Amino acid sequence: MMKYFKNFLSWTGYILPLFTHIFILSFFTKIYSFSDYNSKNFNSTTNTSDITFFYEIEYDSIHNTKGFFINEVSYTFFDGFLGSMMNKNPHQPQSILTFSTLGITSLTVTQNTDNNQFGGSGNGNNLDYDVEVTFNFNNGSSFTLDATFSWREPSSGNIAIIGLKFKNNVNQSFNYGSSTYTIDGGTQNNSTSLGLKIPTSSISFSDGDNRSGANSTSGIIDWLNDNLSDSDNTDPTFTVDGNSSDYAT
Repeated sequence: MMKYFKNFLSWTGYILPLFTHIFILSFFTKIYSFSDYNSKNFNSTTNTSDITFFYEIEYDSIHNTKGFFINEVSYTFFDGFLGSMMNKNPHQPQSILTFSTLGITSLTVTQNTDNNQFGGSGNGNNLDYDVEVTFNFNNGSSFTLDATFSWREPSSGNIAIIGLKFKNNVNQSFNYGSSTYTIDGGTQNNSTSLGLKIPTSSISFSDGDNRSGANSTSGIIDWLNDNLSDSDNTDPTFTVDGNSSDYAT
């Protein structure tokens, strides 16, 4: 549900301001056209600076609507694990199973953002830690779940594992081998915790391990933003009267 709501915001944030400006510009263009017709047929005078004035207002308004747009950033991990929470603590996943065992080939973390960065334009406690995680499997299937950055390993220094918990509404099962794994959201006993290994980390883990991370999100957003590729930061482009222009500044 959260995914569709975010997509709705993304599209309405993009389309509504644009159509509003196009309507207003079109309205004043028609007024000018009518006025120009009167000028030619009734020898009245028309101040052509009027339409230029309104056009400049519309152009400037469109030029400064970047705040309306919701852009998407993402990062893909190829190693990690799922485990059950102990004592309702996401940072202590027990009896983990690795991506390899579960048939997970990659996992993409995605967030809708207003500034082309993970966390959005807030700061401190106002950063956005809610994301969508897409599981991709070796049989070609995939699904997307709502999650939140929640913990890390180790407690300080360079991050080795980024930890997440799933939203309360999550309940997703999938098959691996002859078994079934169920991802349960929330922070109850035996809810599911997700660990994502930083590609450059030398940390190791195996099936059945119990992990003990830190109940902290310190450095997670910074690491993700430091590792975003240029392709994740694309400003919107409008085409007006056949001329393509980048309106992001």
